[in-house]
Amino acid sequence: MNKIKKHFVSRPLYNIPNDICEKIIWHPDFDPSSLTLYDLLYNRFLFVIDLAQGIEAGVAGKEDADYNIIHIYRIELMSPRKIQENRDWQHPIDIRNVVQYKEIGIYADNFKDEEMCAEAAKYLAFNVFKTGYSDGVNNIDNVRILYEVNFNGKNWYNKFRVHPGFYD
Repeated sequence: MNKIKKHFVSRPLYNIPNDICEKIIWHPDFDPSSLTLYDLLYNRFLFVIDLAQGIEAGVAGKEDADYNIIHIYRIELMSPRKIQENRDWQHPIDIRNVVQYKEIGIYADNFKDEEMCAEAAKYLAFNVFKTGYSDGVNNIDNVRILYEVNFNGKNWYNKFRVHPGFYD
């Protein structure tokens, strides 16, 4: 495991507020500020969001030390060799046997609640990965979100969906 372990790093992003940016770490081989239009059009990203309350000091009912987490994955095709291995072992071959999820970033915050997590997700989806953006020729539709619908999942969704670029 130590041979493949990667230490994620902080990266400054000019289009995200610092209080959110400082809670995001990135895979060392991925720099979100260097994404090109080609990258945005032909890559797919998945946000897997685990919601918690956070520990906002002095606020009754906000004593949960769990983290709000956004795992950011790039969806990639497996190598032809790995696809062939899967084909040899699993019949019939389907989408689960040809794609892999590479974690490229993590947002983690145990101080703020799901509303700040929704703000972070909006900045990531719409400002960094430019989903919903159109220049009249290219329409970027590259982010999918899987979030936990628990006691505060509806509130997260209601805060996230108010962004003008949001679409179902």
